[in-house]
Amino acid sequence: TSVAGMIIIIVMANAIGLILTEGMIVSTIIHALSSALSILPDFLIPFGVMTLISILNVIIPSGSAKAVMLMPVLAPIGQIVGMSAQTTVLAYTFGDGFSNFIIPHDSCNISYLEAAKIPYPVWVKFMFRLFLWWCLTGTVILTALYYIGYGPF
Repeated sequence: TSVAGMIIIIVMANAIGLILTEGMIVSTIIHALSSALSILPDFLIPFGVMTLISILNVIIPSGSAKAVMLMPVLAPIGQIVGMSAQTTVLAYTFGDGFSNFIIPHDSCNISYLEAAKIPYPVWVKFMFRLFLWWCLTGTVILTALYYIGYGPF
């Protein structure tokens, strides 16, 4: 009986994906996000993608679920705004990885803080400057890779 429940979940997920694709909802989302990113100057487009992923990380904390949901959307957005596939994936990785250290509902982060008996506000006070440095470094790296056309794709 547990297998039947899993099959129902997989079928429902595929049905939702099919409805979003056939209803042109995914295309609308891609158009809206790529239009928003296109108004940014070229050097800020990778930062925009990384920021978008960080914001979505608050809503969808699971990295694998977020990848399954967003990669079909992010790949065309990256192509539209001129980012290679590798740079887009790296922007996803930076946005997801950096923000995991500061969002309050990341299970690994909170369990480490609990084990070390560090209050979350103290952690944020310590971590926020490091988080900003990581974002700045990630933006510089992504911008450089954007301009050199990182990757064969």
